[in-house]
Amino acid sequence: MNIIFWNVRGAGSSDFRRIFREVVLMNQPDLVFITETRLSGERANRIIPTLGFERYIKVDAMGFAGGIWLLWNPERILLEPTGQSFQEIHCLAKVNNHSFLLSCLYASPITTKRYKLWDSLAEFAGMHNLPWLLIDLGFSGPLFTWTNNHQNGTIIRTRIDRAHANQSWLNLFLDSKVYHLP
Repeated sequence: MNIIFWNVRGAGSSDFRRIFREVVLMNQPDLVFITETRLSGERANRIIPTLGFERYIKVDAMGFAGGIWLLWNPERILLEPTGQSFQEIHCLAKVNNHSFLLSCLYASPITTKRYKLWDSLAEFAGMHNLPWLLIDLGFSGPLFTWTNNHQNGTIIRTRIDRAHANQSWLNLFLDSKVYHLP
């Protein structure tokens, strides 16, 4: 199973669609989770079907903040949505007769909203006992996954993107690896 998690900082440009197609062609993902699309409504509904995935779940951005898209092809992975909010999408997933929970998160930069996300995750965890894609899986590749792109000496770089799993999920998918793509 190959999953791409990508903070795109805006999915409205033609550059995004071109780069997206290149990344998908190179990596052949079963599922793509896109955050910070900064798109909502009809504009998002026009772009998503052009990305080459048969199914999707969309959480609209609030103004120019957030926006989550989860894209997949059902012949490679089956997803049944179980809940969503501005910061999260939860699904029951099935791959090769293995069922597990998949939670795709985009934590708000606003502290109070992040606390609501953590409360929601704690509640969700208490309701389920299936393998769940949540222990930090580590990574290989570039150290940082986000930068503010400032070039005048005020550049900030950090690792904000992470993949997490519970022990049941790790036992099910022993060869799991996380790669940060350049």
